[in-house]
Amino acid sequence: MDTILPLPFLPSVDLGKGPVESKEGLTRSQLSYLGCVHFAASPQSVDTLLQFLQRHVSIEAYVDVTAIALKEDIISILDAGARRVFVKSDQLEALQTYGNRVVPVFSGSEASPTAAYVSGVLFDAGNDESRSVSILERLSASKASPIFLTSTTATLESLVKIAKTHSAVPIISATQLTMGTTSEGQVSVPALIGGSWASDRNDKLVPTVVTDERGIALGLVYSSQESLAESFKTGTGVYQSRKRGLWYKGATSGDTQELLRVSLDCDQDCLKFVVRQKGRGKLYTSPPRTNVSHNF
Repeated sequence: MDTILPLPFLPSVDLGKGPVESKEGLTRSQLSYLGCVHFAASPQSVDTLLQFLQRHVSIEAYVDVTAIALKEDIISILDAGARRVFVKSDQLEALQTYGNRVVPVFSGSEASPTAAYVSGVLFDAGNDESRSVSILERLSASKASPIFLTSTTATLESLVKIAKTHSAVPIISATQLTMGTTSEGQVSVPALIGGSWASDRNDKLVPTVVTDERGIALGLVYSSQESLAESFKTGTGVYQSRKRGLWYKGATSGDTQELLRVSLDCDQDCLKFVVRQKGRGKLYTSPPRTNVSHNF
């Protein structure tokens, strides 16, 4: 179930402000459900970033360090647990011992991609859509993977559209993401995830493996975009019954599930929920015949 990136997009947070606590973006709790975050680091924010990495070891951090000149600061960020760092081409050689955790940034001043980018690449799409499409086609042809996509000038709609067409991972500000109703300049997280998963069912439901924090499977259920939105909204396990509609786990039994993390598998045809189960079915009292709890 583990993937290079747990979701088809990467939420970005301003280190100076932290996750917003308003109706116009994701809260800290909602960000934690996603399990990944992007930061743009600066010499002034290194200490703040290191504190975050040390306190949130379960969150996959992707850090743009192109504004940091000191090699020692970048190494400190890597050693503190950053999943990957985005660097300028002239920083690559000094960090080669970190392998694919170091991802080059394709400069907009370059005419066309010239490297293989075996560790992936970060590309700024800008507002020239035709040029961006041409470069993304070349990056894909060179088998660069993953391709991270950002833009300071393109519209959010355009960024998401281009990323989906070229199987790239768009980096989107947390202030532009929402779990509920969207307003202008925002996009729905359930819609982003639901628009990316592949389902061979007529009802477009996606199989969902539910595990506890230790990775023990609690059950196999189904999810819809609607049930995913309800899970994010309530912070609990909400699934889609094929016969009865939305199923709020524990609504009648009291055996609820606190939502911890949501991710997609590498083929994007299965969701994974990590939950903290409250009530029955938390532990096996004897060796089970199967790894799925019958109390789920």
